[in-house]
Amino acid sequence: MLPPPLLSPMRPGKLPFDGTHYGPFKSIGKPFDPFRTIPQVPYVQVSVEEMKHHCSQVFGTRAMGLHWIPTLIKSPHAFLSTLCIASAHMDAINNRSRDSIQTIALQQEVIHKISQHFVNPSSQVDDFNIIAVTQLICSEIITGNDTVLKYHEPGVEKMVLLRGGLDKLGVNGRLASTLTWVSLESAILRESKPRNMYLDYATDHPCRPYPNTATIPESPLWCPRSDFETIKRSPRSTQQMVDMLKDVRQMTKVFLEEDKFTSEKQRDQQLRSLYRKITFPSTLPEVDTTTVRTPREWAYEVCRVAAVIQATAMVKRVPLSEAFVQIAQSHIQMEPPIQIQPSPSLSLSTPTTQNPSISPFRIDSPVHSLTSHFDSHQPPFLFTTPPTSHSHRPPKRSPSSALLTHIRTCLENSDLSDAWSDLTGVLYWITLILGAASSTANNASTTYGISHLEREEGVVNRKWIRALGVRCAIRLCFQHEDPVLKTLRAAVGVVQTCADGGRGERMVVSQGQGGGRQEQGMGKRRRL
Repeated sequence: MLPPPLLSPMRPGKLPFDGTHYGPFKSIGKPFDPFRTIPQVPYVQVSVEEMKHHCSQVFGTRAMGLHWIPTLIKSPHAFLSTLCIASAHMDAINNRSRDSIQTIALQQEVIHKISQHFVNPSSQVDDFNIIAVTQLICSEIITGNDTVLKYHEPGVEKMVLLRGGLDKLGVNGRLASTLTWVSLESAILRESKPRNMYLDYATDHPCRPYPNTATIPESPLWCPRSDFETIKRSPRSTQQMVDMLKDVRQMTKVFLEEDKFTSEKQRDQQLRSLYRKITFPSTLPEVDTTTVRTPREWAYEVCRVAAVIQATAMVKRVPLSEAFVQIAQSHIQMEPPIQIQPSPSLSLSTPTTQNPSISPFRIDSPVHSLTSHFDSHQPPFLFTTPPTSHSHRPPKRSPSSALLTHIRTCLENSDLSDAWSDLTGVLYWITLILGAASSTANNASTTYGISHLEREEGVVNRKWIRALGVRCAIRLCFQHEDPVLKTLRAAVGVVQTCADGGRGERMVVSQGQGGGRQEQGMGKRRRL
C-alpha cells in the first residue's frame, strides 16, 4: 500500500468544471465574483479576484480550507490581509525589487481597517484584528521591509498580551501557532533574536509520536523518528541526498546538544569530523555538462549548498551570513553562463524568472583552508560549466551575488510546482538556512564595488527565496502544525548559537518526540 501524501489535496475528485473545455478566445470571465460579494479595495489597480486565485493556486491546501478560511471570510480586513501575502509573493516571482502598486494598496487598506478596529474597544484585540496584523507581517517578511516589521511585531505582541497570552487566542489554537511561526521565521531570516513569548510557545508545544508509515515534513532540523522514513521512500530523493541530510542532522544535534559530551574538545572533534564529511566528500558523481540535468540533480545541488553553509557556520561559530560570504569568496571562480533547458513541469504556482536556466559560475578549483583548523581543499560543486576562453568572460561579479544566483538557478530547475511534494520539509529547511545566510550578502560584499543593477538583483533573489519559504510554511502549517513549530525552533537554535559564536545563551534542541523545557547554568537552555 502506498504511503499517504504529505498534504491532502484541496478537493477530492474532479469537479464539474474540470471536464469543461473552452475554445480559443473564449473566456470564463474576469468576474469570479460578478455580484461583488468579496471584500474589495478602493484602488482600480487591485484585482481582488486575481489575488484570490493566485493565493489558492500557490498556498491552498485542504487543511487551510478546513481550519483557516472559515474564519477569514467572516472579516473583510482579515480576508484582505491574506491577499497582501499573495500580492507580495507575486511581486517576488515576477522579479520586482520594489513593492508593486497593488501590494502597497492592499497593505495600506488593511492597515487602515486595522486602525478603524482599534477605535472600538470590543474589536481592538479580537481574533480578526490579530489575524490581519499577523498576515500583514507575513507579507512584509517577503518584501523584506524590516523598518515596518519593527513597528508591527511589537504591536501584535502587545495585542496578544492584552488578550492574556497566546493560549487565549481563538481559531482552535491555529491563530497562536500561525502567529508563532510567522514571528519565528521573521527572526530567523533576519538573524535576529525572536521574542521569548514565541520561543516558549514553540518549545512547550507537544509533538505527538509518528509511526514509520506516516508521511511527515522531515528535514535535518526535525526528524522525530530514528531515520528519514519519508525522505528515503520519496521518488525525488537519492541515496546521496539521504546520506548528506543524515550528516547534517547529526551535526546539528551535536552542535545544539553540547550537554551530552564530557568535554568541549570531544564535541569539537565530532563536529569537525562531520564537517569534513559534508564539505569534503571523497567522491562525487560524474556529471555530463553537455546534457540537461534532472530536477533531482538540481535539488541535490541546492541541498549541498545549504548543508555546506550550515556546517561551516556551526564548526567555525560564525553567523550564517558570514559563512555564506566566506564560502562565496573562497570557492567561486567566475565563468560565462551555460544555458540549461528548464524543467517542463514548471507551472503557474512555480516561482520562475525570465531566464531560469542560467548557472552563471562554476566552482572547480582547490582552495586553501579558511582557518588553521581545516587544511583540506574544497571539492568542486556537483555542477560545473565547461571552460571557455578568457576573451568571452563576462564582467566580474561579486562572489556573493554569483552564489545567490546559483542557488536560485538550482531551485528553479528542481521543479517547484508542488513545493517538492513529500520533500517540502527539506525545501523549507533550505529556504530557512539560505534565507538567513543571504540576508546581508551584498552588504558584506561592498569591497567588490558591486553595481546598482547587481545590488537590485540581490534584492530580487533574496525576496524570491523568502517568498518560497513562506509558501512552504503556509502549505505545511495547517496540516503539520507541530512539525513546522519544531523545525523553526531548531532553526532558531542554529541561527542564534552561530550568531553568538558558541557563547552566551545556548539553544539546546532535541529532535525527539517529547516536549518540555529545561533551565541550567548562567543562561536558559530551552529544550524541545
